Amino acid sequence: MLRLGPPDDGRRSIARWLSLQPRDAGAGRRPTVSSRTRGPAPGVWTADQQSAYRAVLARVGRGAGIKLGAELIGRALQFALIYAAQRQLGPVGFGQLIYALALGVVLAPLTDLGVQLTTTQQIARAPHRAPAIVGVGLSLKLALAAGACLVMGAASQTRPDGVQASTFMLGLAMIIGSFGEFFGYTFRGLQRIELDAALSLLTRTLTVVVGFWLLGAGFGLEGIALAYLAGSVAGAAGGWLWLRHRFFTPTLSFRPEAWSEVVRRAIPLGAAIVLSVAYTRTAVFVLDALEGSGAVGTYGVAMKLTEPLAMLPAALLAAVFPAIVGRRAEGDPSGERLRSLTTLVLAGCGVLVATIGVTAGPWLLDLLYGSQYPGAAAPFQILAVAVLFTFVNYALTHFVIAHDLHRRYLAFTATVFVMNLVLCLVLVPGFGPVGAAWSVVLSEALLLMLCWRALPRVQRRDAAVVGHPTGVGPGPGGDPVTAVTTVTMTKDA
Repeated sequence: MLRLGPPDDGRRSIARWLSLQPRDAGAGRRPTVSSRTRGPAPGVWTADQQSAYRAVLARVGRGAGIKLGAELIGRALQFALIYAAQRQLGPVGFGQLIYALALGVVLAPLTDLGVQLTTTQQIARAPHRAPAIVGVGLSLKLALAAGACLVMGAASQTRPDGVQASTFMLGLAMIIGSFGEFFGYTFRGLQRIELDAALSLLTRTLTVVVGFWLLGAGFGLEGIALAYLAGSVAGAAGGWLWLRHRFFTPTLSFRPEAWSEVVRRAIPLGAAIVLSVAYTRTAVFVLDALEGSGAVGTYGVAMKLTEPLAMLPAALLAAVFPAIVGRRAEGDPSGERLRSLTTLVLAGCGVLVATIGVTAGPWLLDLLYGSQYPGAAAPFQILAVAVLFTFVNYALTHFVIAHDLHRRYLAFTATVFVMNLVLCLVLVPGFGPVGAAWSVVLSEALLLMLCWRALPRVQRRDAAVVGHPTGVGPGPGGDPVTAVTTVTMTKDA
């Protein structure tokens, strides 16, 4: 049973098991207090610590509630637009839309290489330096975005003549939209998650309004592309204006020496993010190459029904992770309890969602599409199983990065990417969208296993740090080594 106080060290509690605490780091032994020991025994919280932990839970709950509410409204509006596009464009046209969005989603992380995550980390550690921190990150992002746009332009020329312009506009929308996400992460670092939620809701609302208007006017795929572009531009502009009006004007810096430290910190994490996004879209590219746009459209229907469910772990961790960063930097053990509770909640929600998806999938597809997408039911049921692994992985990948295991996380995502590519090449030719869905399930399961096995080892290392009971040791220059902020990998397209 989970309690708000510290877990009983004499019992194998669910909280200790889910926090992956090794037994040789203190599990199974009751704390003892010698006559020379001052203060509470190790593992025993004071009343002030318990009160602080309850305050953290309350703040996290408010932040997660705000973010989740905005996500529910925004995702519902976005699904309405996608549903209208599915019905109007048909399997082939919708497959072309899914391909273009996938291309943009893969290229968008190249515009920051993890810079937005390290920017949020640095703001959380030193809020008084926020104008300079954001300015350096934004300057680097502008330079990287220019290169991503060139790649997107070249990639769009490989598409059929009738969809080249739409493909480029959709990819450009994803790249510009990443600037809105950058400002959202800045607001998270400033502990203003409600502004992050409002910004994402504004972007999605405008996209949907413009999209319905252009679809009704008969613009088809070109209308959807223009709608995404309009929403992304509005989100990026709104984030900039809110930041300047409410907080500060970023101090832009294009000096290479100002970028070097940011790049050094960001590249391992940024490369891992690129690979993690890429393996979720590999099936789309392989299906398009081997089976055509119709198969992509069928798979895309299942993907667009299951993918938005990630808003639950994304919203929860958007609020949880800044709290964990603060607790870990202060040597407060409540961060470990918060981590345990987060894992338990996401695992339970994943089981519930997977069960509903598997049992009700065919009925839902028939209700929404009738006979328009006859092969989408089986991929949907399989991707519903993947939701369980995805929910837990949202938590585990956060915890891996929280222990500064950026290079190990890069190795994990590279391994999963290679496995996913091999699975797609093996399964798609014989099973089509069903094989693509199974490749996602197996890849997510592999990522879960890798992260799960890595965490007990790093906790044993952290427990050995003298004078730092939560494993927060001194970093370069004597600063505490804190966790970087969330790897949400939004995949929001």
